[in-house]
Amino acid sequence: MRIGIDKKFGILTISIIIVLGLTLGHYMNHHQALLLRGELEDRANLLIKNLAYNVEYPVLINDQENIARLVEGVMSQRDVESCRITDKRSKIIYQSGLPAPEGVREFVWSVITEKNSDEMEEDLMFGGEPEKEEIGKIHLFISTSSLDRELSDGRKTIIQVVIGAILATSLLSSILFRLLVSRPVNRLVRATEKIAKGELNVNIPVNTNDEFAILSNSFNMMTGELLKHRHELEELVKKRTEELEKVNEQLSVELSERRKTENALREANKELRKSQEQLVQSEKMASLGQLVAGVAHEINTPIGIGVTAASHLMKTTTEIKTSYENQQMTKSSLESYFSDASEISGLILTHLNRTSELIRSFKMVSADQTSHDKRIFNIKSYLEDIVISLQPKTKRTNHSIKIICPDDIEIDSYPGAFAQVITNLILNSMIHGLEDREKGEIVIEVTVRDESLHISHSDNGKGIDQLHINKIFDPFFTTKRGSGGTGLGLHIVYNTVTHTLNGTISCNSVVNEGTIFVIAIPIILEQP
Repeated sequence: MRIGIDKKFGILTISIIIVLGLTLGHYMNHHQALLLRGELEDRANLLIKNLAYNVEYPVLINDQENIARLVEGVMSQRDVESCRITDKRSKIIYQSGLPAPEGVREFVWSVITEKNSDEMEEDLMFGGEPEKEEIGKIHLFISTSSLDRELSDGRKTIIQVVIGAILATSLLSSILFRLLVSRPVNRLVRATEKIAKGELNVNIPVNTNDEFAILSNSFNMMTGELLKHRHELEELVKKRTEELEKVNEQLSVELSERRKTENALREANKELRKSQEQLVQSEKMASLGQLVAGVAHEINTPIGIGVTAASHLMKTTTEIKTSYENQQMTKSSLESYFSDASEISGLILTHLNRTSELIRSFKMVSADQTSHDKRIFNIKSYLEDIVISLQPKTKRTNHSIKIICPDDIEIDSYPGAFAQVITNLILNSMIHGLEDREKGEIVIEVTVRDESLHISHSDNGKGIDQLHINKIFDPFFTTKRGSGGTGLGLHIVYNTVTHTLNGTISCNSVVNEGTIFVIAIPIILEQP
């Protein structure tokens, strides 16, 4: 006999019955409450109507004794708490009980009497209806405590019955659930636990003919299929394991080769960096060597003029001395000697001063570039020294260099690095920016903002193409590869600004209008 669904459906049916029972109990309780409230209203209406009929004449003549007798008769009835009679102006004629008792219900009825007049008697003679008049109201207060007690007792009885039914149904449901669901599920759980541990020869006994029996048969079929394919799976795993071992061996060989390649690349990178540093240092020294050669050539002219002038002065002095010793010196020859001596001395002093200024500027700039010492220096005077040291290269052109800088700006930084940056920027402008200009202008403007030194280096040259603007600071990038350019000038500038001076540098350019470099470095550079 097939059970399962029928019994399980029975459990659901019992649950529905419980819900229906609760609903029916609630309806019965509500119906009982309506009946009890109806009985209370009927009894109250009967009492108040009888009292209104009997008290009509006593109220009309204000007979307090009869009013009291009639009211007290009503007060003796069950659940009557208070009674109040008022006239047609709502003035209290008689009051029995509390004026406004709690837990009661109020019933109101009008006291009516017939009008007494000649016209009224005439109307009655001809079959008319007597005219009514309200002479007062009766307020009857009846307690609802007995009604509440009866409702409470009925509600308790219904609840007790429902609880008993729920308990009995719950017990029955528990027994049925244990028999129909719990035991088969436990068997399935134990079987799955064994399969999880690798025991595939599990067989679940089938003793019923319900859905769990179908599930158990399907489970037994599944374990049979698993046993059937277990050997095939083991063979496949063994084969895949052997293939993975071969792949791992091959990967190990490839990894070893890759490590060797990475080590070789790392060593090559080290050599490349070392070569690059050597090239950068060579570029710096080459720039310094060109500066030395230019200064040496530049001071050769004033020194030569000074030597020639001094030689001529010595000759003139010897001649005037001989004339003096031979007593042949005349006033005109002495005056001529004084005039020549003054002119020659001024010429010697001018060229020696120029030589001294060139040597001083060169000595300061070249010493700073080779020493890398940190010190406090004045920006404007140091920029002027850098421009003077570059005169051997700039005087051959018609280009001008303009410095816009306050006189009192001093920074604590590395003057050699500063000179290297400014020198390379000036030479870059002259070689690349102003090469096709007959008369160009370089402007170096210095300001102080936010405790930083801001340097703007601009020229009115041909500018930089937008295809190259993002590559100008890269090492070995140059547009004059065939003309002796190394591509390290601006790379040295970038490294010096960002690393040595701990600042920032950016470049903006418009073709045929010029280029501007903006540098920001701290005024006081912390010691690295």
